[in-house]
Amino acid sequence: MPNTLSLFIQPSRSGFLRHGAIAHAGSVRLLDVEVLDVGSYDRAVTTPLTDRQREAVEAAREVGYYEVPRTGDIETVARELDCAVSTASTLLRRAESRLVERTLEAFW
Repeated sequence: MPNTLSLFIQPSRSGFLRHGAIAHAGSVRLLDVEVLDVGSYDRAVTTPLTDRQREAVEAAREVGYYEVPRTGDIETVARELDCAVSTASTLLRRAESRLVERTLEAFW
């Protein structure tokens, strides 16, 4: 089952309270989050990845590097990025590490 996030907003006396449910591998975890402000955001501030790391992850996804079974390899990712295999590997490892860390911080 893919990760999904379902949200609904319900008014409360102190403002709006956002309730969310995260479904993962058959289990559901409920979240309560108070919305303190509503507005736009700067993606560069909210993402843990550099532009080059984001390019690497996008290239890897496009060539099937994250498919199961994998249909693209690190050499193909490197060609897409026009860089050395070691550079592509480092970009992906660092990006994946940051994404995993951010995900774990958000939910545990």
